[in-house]
Amino acid sequence: MSSPQQKNIINKLLSVGNHEVFGGFATYFIVMHLQQTQHQVIWLKGQNDADYLYPNALANLAVNLKNITFITYQNQQQALWIMEEALRSGAVGTVVAEGLKQPNLLQSRRLNLAAKTGQAKAFMLLKATSQNANSAMTRWQVDICAGAQNQYQVKLLRSRQKGFISGEGNWIMDIKNEKFHINLAATFTAQQITA
Repeated sequence: MSSPQQKNIINKLLSVGNHEVFGGFATYFIVMHLQQTQHQVIWLKGQNDADYLYPNALANLAVNLKNITFITYQNQQQALWIMEEALRSGAVGTVVAEGLKQPNLLQSRRLNLAAKTGQAKAFMLLKATSQNANSAMTRWQVDICAGAQNQYQVKLLRSRQKGFISGEGNWIMDIKNEKFHINLAATFTAQQITA
């Protein structure tokens, strides 16, 4: 199991606001976070997306399905509107949106303001990422570790959190017995956290 200090680091990074996640293991990174939550969650999925998240798989990973509402959107504009309204309402703690393109600066700023108003978190599971400027609190890349079974590399590419250096946060995520364990990589030090 990960230490309390490690969990605090992840929780500090995944604070209220808009977070972008992409890569081959991005969905499970979000699921890991949802395992720890007891509040309402809205999960958005594109109407024409070929991939489909099987809800019972979430239940097998200790996510409470009673707290999740699944919604299908028709286009990116509709998804961003749903996200913004849900975040602002204060009725949900987390909004997850799959299959979106990276939002522009204005769209990202609106999501952050809505999340702060409603004290909620937004996770955007992006198809791909670009280096376009926006106001996301964090940007993560989550992929399978080369040559390692059941290990995934989590890279913090961008952070607006004080004390975290963009591009220098790396974790190794293990899956053991269908439970997530997070271990900090040796390259990430406590000095960066308190800076």
